[in-house]
Amino acid sequence: MTGNADINEIINIPGDNVLNDLGGNKVAENRLSCDVTFNNYGRKLNSLCKEHNLVIANGRIPGDRIGNFTCHTNRGDSVVDYFLSDYDFFGRLKKLVIHDPLFGSVHSPMSLTVDCVVESCKVKKPPLRPPPKFF
Repeated sequence: MTGNADINEIINIPGDNVLNDLGGNKVAENRLSCDVTFNNYGRKLNSLCKEHNLVIANGRIPGDRIGNFTCHTNRGDSVVDYFLSDYDFFGRLKKLVIHDPLFGSVHSPMSLTVDCVVESCKVKKPPLRPPPKFF
C-alpha cells in the first residue's frame, strides 16, 4: 500500500516536476489515495517505480483522481491493484475507472483508456511474376 506518497518519492521527473498529458496539460502532480496506509510493500513498489522511471496512474488521472479502493475485505478496504506506466507513455493514459467489486472477488475490476495513434503502413511489394507455363 502506497498511501498518498508524493510523486517525487516515486519517480525522478525531468524538468519542472510535473506530468503532462498529450496536449501538454498539467495533470495531478501529487497522487491521491483513499488508502492512507504506507507499508513495506508500498515502499518496495515506490522504489521499483523510482528505479525504472515508472508512474502510478491510480489517483492521478481522470476517472480515478481520488485513488479509489481496489480491494474490499472483512479487514477493510485498501488500494493494492495498480496501473503503472513509464513517464513517456503516461501522457497517453486518458481515463482509469475502478469498478464495483464483482460477486466472488474481493478485488474491483479496473479499466484503463489509452490514447493510441495507429498509422497505416503500406508496403510496396514487387508484382508477382506469372506462373510458368507447362506444355
